[in-house]
Amino acid sequence: MTERNPRADDLGWLPDAPATGLLLDRGQIERVEANPAYARTILAQARMHLSSARILATTEDAAAAFFTAYDAARKSLSAMLAVQGLRARGGDGGHRVLSELMQAQLPRHRRTLREFDWMRQKRNDTQYPDPDKPTATANDVTDGIAAAQRIVELGEQFLGLVTAQPKTGQEL
Repeated sequence: MTERNPRADDLGWLPDAPATGLLLDRGQIERVEANPAYARTILAQARMHLSSARILATTEDAAAAFFTAYDAARKSLSAMLAVQGLRARGGDGGHRVLSELMQAQLPRHRRTLREFDWMRQKRNDTQYPDPDKPTATANDVTDGIAAAQRIVELGEQFLGLVTAQPKTGQEL
């Protein structure tokens, strides 16, 4: 069986989505050197985090299991930016920008990418407990691992797409 290279329209990728320029102008993301090797490394870490989250899910430490699943999804999104030569800037909303940008660039996959948003909120509620906001439960861990799995798989598809694109000498 012959493996085909993915095409840009396979994922519906819009590298020039208006959000890309807007987030650059706002200073919420910045241009860096595109680094496919780094992107592959952090995607491999994301896969390991998924395995670790599954192990932690068998314990009573729902917070650690959820944080680890969240980190898997976050690293996948970071890899999607790194392969494009983009990086979220730290500070308030740095993780939110990862999801915002990739939802704009991959509109066909917004549903999957939006899962990161509830994970981010649940992670924050668990990391910084407030009596009025519930922290991660075993059910959240199960849902979070499944969501992170989908985001990591999308990240792997995305890296395959972007690294298979012919180089034109132009920046993304």
